[in-house]
Amino acid sequence: MFPMTSLLPDLRYGWRSLIRTPGFLLAAVFSLALGIGANTALFSLIYSAIYKALPIDEPQQLVLFDDPNVAGVAGGSGGHRGADRPLLSWPEFQDFHAMKSMNGLFAVESSLPKMHVIVGSSEEEARLKMVSGAYFSVLRLRPQIGRFFDKSVDAQIGGAPFVVLSDQYWSRRFGRDPAAIGQRIVIEKSTFAVIGVAPRGFAGENIGQNPDFWAPLSMQMQIIPTMDMLHSQPDPFFKVMWLHVFGRLKPAATMAQAQAEASFIFKASLEQSFQTASPPAKKLFMDQHLRLRAASNGASGLRDKFADSLFIIFAAVGATLLICCANLSNLLLARANARQTEITVRLALGASHFQVAQQLLAEGLLLSGIGAVFGLLLSQAITPLFLRMASSGNKVIYVDAGIDWRVLLFTGVVAIGTTLICSLIPSIRAAKTQPMSTLRPGGRGLTTSRSKRATGRLFVVAQVALSLVLLVAAGLFMRTLVNLQNVDLGYKKDG
Repeated sequence: MFPMTSLLPDLRYGWRSLIRTPGFLLAAVFSLALGIGANTALFSLIYSAIYKALPIDEPQQLVLFDDPNVAGVAGGSGGHRGADRPLLSWPEFQDFHAMKSMNGLFAVESSLPKMHVIVGSSEEEARLKMVSGAYFSVLRLRPQIGRFFDKSVDAQIGGAPFVVLSDQYWSRRFGRDPAAIGQRIVIEKSTFAVIGVAPRGFAGENIGQNPDFWAPLSMQMQIIPTMDMLHSQPDPFFKVMWLHVFGRLKPAATMAQAQAEASFIFKASLEQSFQTASPPAKKLFMDQHLRLRAASNGASGLRDKFADSLFIIFAAVGATLLICCANLSNLLLARANARQTEITVRLALGASHFQVAQQLLAEGLLLSGIGAVFGLLLSQAITPLFLRMASSGNKVIYVDAGIDWRVLLFTGVVAIGTTLICSLIPSIRAAKTQPMSTLRPGGRGLTTSRSKRATGRLFVVAQVALSLVLLVAAGLFMRTLVNLQNVDLGYKKDG
């Protein structure tokens, strides 16, 4: 650690020295901004999609009753023999209200369909999520304006025509106008009233979906009139499974207690559903399991679907940063060689080797700091590109990968690490300069020149080797992508 009293003058001198060579400054900052920006964008995306907790009170108390990787509507007896149940039905959700280990439960539509809606006098597409009445209270959310619907709407089948807007949709569609409360939205010929706006920063319980507004599940027949998914079907062996179910543990309850209680209720529900089945069929139908999962990060298939790919890309982008560091180290070595006379004179006038090394490190720190600032800005433009690459067709992934203290800390650590990697060797070599041998005519010996050239060649070899690895990896990724696009699925994919 350098004392700040001596580092600040070095930073001022280093800045004056850098602006005298604008070409070098631009090349170095551009190289660093590209490497740091790409790494920051990937870190922000990985953290937001995989590790970031929901922006709610005590998210560690949330548990999920089914599989976050499954979405849509499934019909049948429940699932494969011996497997965990991927989704739950509305009647099954109602059974879990008897759990003593929970402080509340809510159900949500597992998918997020785009729907044609009429807002005011204009028709548009919007993403609608149906949720049970306790959704907002169990998540402990407070509306920005207006109010939320509550669990009383679950009993009002077809009689709770309300929607709650997301903050993003309120901003985009209504310009954050409080007069949005009371506006009418027509969905499938049914009119819904806007009663509230969700808090800023909350984009739903499923990372990657980001609904425009929420409506009560009790309005399912008005929103999707083609099928009744709320009542038991005429066929007792047929269930409409389409819901994710969440619960909030009581402070004294454990996951093991909740798992045991939920499994007991689930088995009792299956027993009730299949009581008239033949013994062999009943044995088959009863061989289903319910597995509770911690849900502080919400429900999202992104973790399993994209985690490995994101980490592979992160490693490749890290290699890109190392290439940038090798490039900058070569530039700094050349710059130090060009300033050999200046360094020698400073040593001859009494500067210590430590002071010379500190001066060059200060310049490296300035370059890394400027590169980090521009890299941070660049990362905000790169992140949407990564999301568009991960999205496919109509399935668009939305992740709030904004800048917070963790992203800033990561960028700062990367900048400091870059400073050490890029500046350490040039600083050490400059600090080893012997003023008398250098000022003496012909003082630059052959051995010193060979050593400096060898160091430069070492960095060039490192750049070429890392670039070759990245090139081969990129080629393999492209070949895999082409192969996946040309897989024969055995049926026509168009439409």
